[in-house]
Amino acid sequence: MLDFVENFDIPLALIEANYREPEPGMKLTQAMLQDIRLALYSSEYVYLIDAEENPGVAKVGISRKPEKRLLSLQTGSPYLLNIRYTYGPFIKSSARELEDRIHKMLRNSRMSGEWFSISASEIDTVITSEIQKSNDLWAGAHHA
Repeated sequence: MLDFVENFDIPLALIEANYREPEPGMKLTQAMLQDIRLALYSSEYVYLIDAEENPGVAKVGISRKPEKRLLSLQTGSPYLLNIRYTYGPFIKSSARELEDRIHKMLRNSRMSGEWFSISASEIDTVITSEIQKSNDLWAGAHHA
């Protein structure tokens, strides 16, 4: 069923969380495959990045590819940046909602934009708690 996934950069966890293997003899229709592709291509991860030399500063954002986002941020940073945690995959609207909620919860620690003066482990506790509260909305999300 999922042979086409290897040709795309698609998070398999999202497929596994939302789709089951068809019954024996059942064929996937083109419409079913299109629904899967649309869901997967709109998937996003919430990421948490911090600077190795400054562990009390962290960034919370969303991206389809957090590793690529890290590389683009690293270009403009004098510090070595690391992805500390990723959460997801989520459908894009859920990722944005989670990111917005976390940014609002951390507003008193905001330094600039999506950067906060709080440790990555403290933010992880907040994010993990929000995901658990919203488990029905973000079914299938995982924490890495």
